[in-house]
Amino acid sequence: MDFETGRLARLATGSVTVHAGSTHVLVTCVAAPQRAPDSFAQLDATLLMHPAMQTADWRRAQEAIQNLNTAPLWVDVREHASARGLIPTSYHRRESAPTEKEVITARLIDRALRPTLPRGYCTETQLIAEVLSADGQLDPDTLAINGAATALGLAFQRCFPMEIQRPPLVAAVRIARLASTEALQAPSTMAKPMSLQEQQPRWIIQPSHAERQASDLDLVFVGTSDGRCIALEGEAKAVAPADLVEACRLANAAVAPLLEHQEQILQRDREQVSKRDSITGARSTFWAVPRQALLEEAFRHSGERFEAIYADAPDKTERGIAVAQETARTVAYLQQNRNWSSSSATSLPDTEAVGVTEASLAVLQVSRQAWRRVLQQRQRRVDGRLPDEMRQMEAHVQVLPADTCHGSALVSRGETQVLAVATLGFPSLAKRLDAYGGGSDTKQFYVHYQFPPYCNNQLGRSDALYRRRRREVGHGMLAERALRAVLPNDLWHAVRLEANVLASAGSTSMAAAAAGSLALMDAGLPIAGPVAGISIGGLLANVSSAECPSSACSTMMPLNEKDPLADLLLVDLLGLEDFFGDFDFKIAGTEQGITAMQLDVKQYGLRLDQIANALEKARAVHRAQLEYVLRAALPAGVARPCLPSQAPRRGSWNIALADRGRLLGVGGHRIRELEQQTGCTIQLEENGSVSLWAPNEQALEQALETLQQAMRRPTCGDEYAGRVLQVLDFGAIVEIQTSPGSIREQGLLHRSAFVSSAEWSRVQVGDSVTVRVTQVDQRTGSLRFAQLASTAPATVPLDENENNNNNNKSSTGSQGDCGSSTTL
Repeated sequence: MDFETGRLARLATGSVTVHAGSTHVLVTCVAAPQRAPDSFAQLDATLLMHPAMQTADWRRAQEAIQNLNTAPLWVDVREHASARGLIPTSYHRRESAPTEKEVITARLIDRALRPTLPRGYCTETQLIAEVLSADGQLDPDTLAINGAATALGLAFQRCFPMEIQRPPLVAAVRIARLASTEALQAPSTMAKPMSLQEQQPRWIIQPSHAERQASDLDLVFVGTSDGRCIALEGEAKAVAPADLVEACRLANAAVAPLLEHQEQILQRDREQVSKRDSITGARSTFWAVPRQALLEEAFRHSGERFEAIYADAPDKTERGIAVAQETARTVAYLQQNRNWSSSSATSLPDTEAVGVTEASLAVLQVSRQAWRRVLQQRQRRVDGRLPDEMRQMEAHVQVLPADTCHGSALVSRGETQVLAVATLGFPSLAKRLDAYGGGSDTKQFYVHYQFPPYCNNQLGRSDALYRRRRREVGHGMLAERALRAVLPNDLWHAVRLEANVLASAGSTSMAAAAAGSLALMDAGLPIAGPVAGISIGGLLANVSSAECPSSACSTMMPLNEKDPLADLLLVDLLGLEDFFGDFDFKIAGTEQGITAMQLDVKQYGLRLDQIANALEKARAVHRAQLEYVLRAALPAGVARPCLPSQAPRRGSWNIALADRGRLLGVGGHRIRELEQQTGCTIQLEENGSVSLWAPNEQALEQALETLQQAMRRPTCGDEYAGRVLQVLDFGAIVEIQTSPGSIREQGLLHRSAFVSSAEWSRVQVGDSVTVRVTQVDQRTGSLRFAQLASTAPATVPLDENENNNNNNKSSTGSQGDCGSSTTL
C-alpha cells in the first residue's frame, strides 16, 4: 500500500492518494477554521435557532445539545463507474445517490476517526474518498480509511498551531481466514489430494474478493500505534471468540508499517508547515469546552438531583422528562446567577456572561458524571439491572397472518421492540448493486432496517418512513451480516427481510438480527439455526486527556482516586448507556459461534484483552438468549417443515431432448403461450429438464399439470377428432390435439387408410375427420392415422395465424415415458 501527496487536489487542506495494485483512492480533507465559531456566543445563536429551544421544549432540545458535543465531521465516499471502465446505467448516465457500499465505508471511516478528535473540536471538517481506479480484486475501503487518517493529520497540522497535538494516527487492514485452499482450487485440480499444509487454516492480509468469499472470517481492523483497536467490523461463519482475537492480533501487527509510513508523510509536511508559520505567525482556534468554574458550580447545584433521577427512573419516558426538566432549571440557574456559593473553588467575573450553549454542555457533562457515580456506588443500572443482566425478552413467531405474509416474528427486549417480516421472491428480484469497487453485482438476501420517528415518540417528516438514512443502512447491514452465515448454500429465492423498529430503547440492531432469524424460520427456510445478538458496553479506566483526546471520554472532574469502574462491562445496553458509555460492541452469533461484530468506541480504543473479555461475555449471553428463543418461540426447535403455500415455488419436469422443439414452438410462441396460461416462468435447462417458477404452491401444481397435458403424446390405438391441414397425392396431413391446451400433433392419413375411395376423393383442407393412431415412430415421433368416420366440413374455421403456424410446424423426435418431479 503506497501513499502519495502533493500531486492531486493541491488546493484541499489535506489530500492523499493511496495505491494498492491497480486500485487508486483519492482522499481529501477540508477543514474550515475561518468558519469555526470563536466563542460560545456564536454557538448560542445556532442553538437558539432550534425549534425546541424557541418553544422551551427541553426534552426535544437534548438532541441539539448532544449534537453540539459532537465534532462536526462529515465523511463521504464515492466509487466512480469509470474506475472499472463502465458507464452508469442511470437515466442521466452519472452516479446518483450514495450506494449501500459507499454508505457503509463512510460510516466505517467516521467511526475510526471521530474518537481521535480533541475534546471541544468545533471546526467543520469534511473528508471525501473517491475511488479513481479499481481492479475488482481488492476492496478499496481499507485504502480509504488509511488515506482519510493521513489526510486528516495533514489538515490538522496545517490549520492549527503546532503546539496543539494532532489526532493520533490510525491504520486499517482487512484480514480473512481460509479454512483450506480447497475452495480456491480450480475444478481440474480438485481431484488431486491436498497436502497437510493446504488443509490448515490460512490467514490472509488484504484478501481479494474471491478469497473473502471462500473464507469463514472476514474482518476490518483499525488500530493505533499503542496496540489498541479503535474500530472493528466484519462477519464470520460461526467462529469461536479465540479465532477473532487471533485475527485482531495478526491485524494489529499488520497496521504497524502503515502507521510508520503515515508518520513519515506527516513529518515531512510538518517541516514545511513550520517554515510557513514563522512567516505568517501562529494561528488561534476555539475549543468548545466549558470553563472549570462553571463545571464545578453545575455539579454542586444539580449533581445530586441527576443522581437521584438515574437511581429511581427505570422508565425511559419518565427518565427523559425528568432529565429535561433538571437540565432546564440548571441552565437557567447558571445563566442568571453570578454570586455562586463559596464552596466553589473558583467563580466567574460578573462581566463574563454564561451562554446557553456553554451552560448546556456543562450540564451534559454533569449528567454523564452523575450516571457514572450512580453505577459506581450502587452497582445497579438505571433500569435496576445488574451489570451483566439482560433485559426481559419476549419472542413470538407468525405474528402476522400466514396467508398473506411469508414469515414474521416479534422480538421485545425491555422497551425495545422489533417486528421482522421475511418475504421470498423469484431470483430476478435479487438486489442489484453498482459494485464499481469490485465484488458481486447482485445480492440474493438483503435486510431493510427501518427506524421511524414514532419508535422514540418523536415527530418526523412525512417522508421519514421511506427515506434511506445512513444509520438505517448501517444497522441493516449489521443484521444482514449476522444472518447471512445461517442461510442455506443452495438458496434460490430472493429473500427480503424487513426489520421495523416499533420501539427503541437501545440495541435495536441486535434485536433485528434475532427477530430476523425467527422470521426466516417462520418462512420455512432451512437456516442453520436462530441468531442471537447483544450489545456489550461499559466503562473503562479513566485516562488522561493526553491518552484520550475524545470529548466523550474526558471526565468533568475526578470523582474517586480509586475508581472501581475500570473495565466494567455492561450487557444489553440501553440507549443512555450507549451514549454515556465508553464503547459499544455489537456481537451476533449462533449456538456454534459468532457471525457478525461491530465495535464503536468513544474511548481511545480497546486493548486485545478487553476485546477478548467482551467476546466471551457475549457468547455466554448468546447461549441464554438462544435457549429462551427455542423454548418460547419455537417449541420444537426447528423451522417450519416447508415453505408457506403462498411463497414462490420452483418445480422441475423431465423432458426428452427431442421434445424441446415441441415445447418451444416456432419462435418460442408455444412456451410464451404456456407462460401466459399458467402465470409461471418456464425455462429450459441445458440438461433437458424444464424449470418452472411459480408465484405459489397452487400455481406450481396447476402449471405442472398443464405442462404434462400439453406435452402428452398420442399412443397407438388412441382416437381423436382431427382437421385436414393439407391434401397430397398420397394422402392427407391431419392435425390432432390430445387434450384441451395440449400441443397439436400432425400425422399422415394415407389414402389407403380412408374408409372408402369416395371419402378420399372428396376430402378437402379444413374438413373434420375422426382418426385412430395406428403407428408412432419412436425415433422421429411421426404419426400415422386410419379414418374412422366420414369427413365433414370443419364447424370452426382455423385461425389464419394459427393455420400459418401449423403449416410451418415440422415433425420432432419421439419421447419416452415422461416422469415428473418437483423440487422445493
